[in-house]
Amino acid sequence: MDIDLLEIPYPVPLSVISGSFSAEHNDECSPKLFDRNGDLCQVYSVELQSSPGIHIAGVIGVTLDEIQSASEQVLFRGLEELTMPYIAHSWVIESLSIAQKRADESLVKRFETGVPQEIVGFFIERPMAVGETLEINLEVGGKRHKATLKCKSGRRHVLNLSRAAGALKLSKMQAGDDLLWFEMCCGKRAFTVYTRCTAKTNSVLPRGANKPTKTMSTGVRENRVGQPYFRAEVIEVCHGRCVVTGIPERAVPPSILRASHIKPWSKSDDVEKLDGHNGLLLAPHIDTLFDSGLVTFSEEGQLLASAELDPTVFSSWGVDPDKLYTLTEKQREYMKYHRKHIFEQWRSSLKTSK
Repeated sequence: MDIDLLEIPYPVPLSVISGSFSAEHNDECSPKLFDRNGDLCQVYSVELQSSPGIHIAGVIGVTLDEIQSASEQVLFRGLEELTMPYIAHSWVIESLSIAQKRADESLVKRFETGVPQEIVGFFIERPMAVGETLEINLEVGGKRHKATLKCKSGRRHVLNLSRAAGALKLSKMQAGDDLLWFEMCCGKRAFTVYTRCTAKTNSVLPRGANKPTKTMSTGVRENRVGQPYFRAEVIEVCHGRCVVTGIPERAVPPSILRASHIKPWSKSDDVEKLDGHNGLLLAPHIDTLFDSGLVTFSEEGQLLASAELDPTVFSSWGVDPDKLYTLTEKQREYMKYHRKHIFEQWRSSLKTSK
């Protein structure tokens, strides 16, 4: 039981609870609630026996009925209020429609993984009873699969992906390094799932194994399926730094750099949309200039500015326009499209409108 699932009448330091509780009731709990240092030792909530629960309720000044009611609602209360991206152990809720999971031993060996209580509302639309199992619909490589989510004792939720393990190549993922994404496609309990592995041949791309055929989900509005995968690829290609400023990306969310397509998403085929070489990792202010066509790069890697750009911009930002910036050969190929079709094209639009 999490004692902070509801608003209590007055602040209660953890030390006040842990001291007397550890001495009188900790051994009655399985698993134990507090460790030897008096710190909470469980990742997931603990279902307490009657006497331990009564003890804590008395300390914090609430009734057991109030605690029970709050614990049933916490799974869904405030998911929209979380600051995105929200980190919960090996999970990152990137948005209300995208969740990232870093592979762990349980996922790789048993094809299942725990879902922290505070984010389980990403997958389901209502609280689950202990012992209840719900099916989750998955789309992997353009084919449909099923997964299950089970609420176990202590309200610990376990996501089982065994029926999609082969399609996702879970046994070939590397624990601690490889990533798995869930993108909501048709409401909760329906997700497009894909992976990015250290061994690229084991990656399962959105809507296809190695050559995705469709990366746009259909529904009320169009979504860019696979954008997190593209971003990870761009970060690798650009060595984790802004191409222009050299600023490094943060190792953990929130990110400070943008993965910008060179050839726009709308103009790219499904392979180009996910190709990390069709992107630049840029600081937001540089990305704004690049995306709007106010700057581009020459064949040699020099930053070219539109005549309409105030010449003091570069000097104010500490950008060297004479420097030759490092681009890969494939990035240079994509940049030909940017110079021809994006750079200063807004000027043509202005002339046409006149």
